[in-house]
Amino acid sequence: MKRRDFIKTGALLAGALSLPSIAKSFTPAELVTGSSLAIITNDADAAAALAQSFFAKTGASERLKYEEFDLTGEFLGDIVFVDKGKLVNFRSEHDQKSGLLAEISSKLGLPAKLTNPKFVRFLSVADTSDENKSIRIFSNNSLVKEIKLNNELVTFSVEGAQGASEFQLSKAGIKVVGAPCGHKTCMKLGTASIAGESLVCIPNRVRAVVYGAQSSLFDAISH
Repeated sequence: MKRRDFIKTGALLAGALSLPSIAKSFTPAELVTGSSLAIITNDADAAAALAQSFFAKTGASERLKYEEFDLTGEFLGDIVFVDKGKLVNFRSEHDQKSGLLAEISSKLGLPAKLTNPKFVRFLSVADTSDENKSIRIFSNNSLVKEIKLNNELVTFSVEGAQGASEFQLSKAGIKVVGAPCGHKTCMKLGTASIAGESLVCIPNRVRAVVYGAQSSLFDAISH
């Protein structure tokens, strides 16, 4: 499947949202329902087709969003998967999703050193209202900061494996404005604002995740 076809049909792949259990629907719940699959590759068309198959096989029930941009220079091509706020090491885990991701990695010949590759990202997300959103920052998989998404413009730094990553938070969401890594790919990811969306700096082992909350059955089936 070509990337343009994925963009046209991706939102329809998941089908309708399934109803949550009645027991959970009336209890306020902290949510990161979505996942983020990012791939640095020289074959974006193949990546799009493999990602489509991945989300179909894993039964993603949220909207799918596609992003792509060019990278200039030498990069390590690889896959990054964040599921419900958790950075997944698919090469060491043995669940269904990890197995499918390992297949994608093998078919794309990753990891590999690439020149001027494509950065493609696929989001499976269920959005929530702005007033229910918060941002959590993790360093080496430890939660170091949580900030509610509001109108205030906030800039802050978080220490990671290689130094300080700088973030800017506003009503629009969160973005990376400074990074100690060489290629600074995380700074090119733009603003994350949808519940389940994440920004990851692999070399610095820092990530920001957008969390949402839903407190009623109506909220659960209307977003």
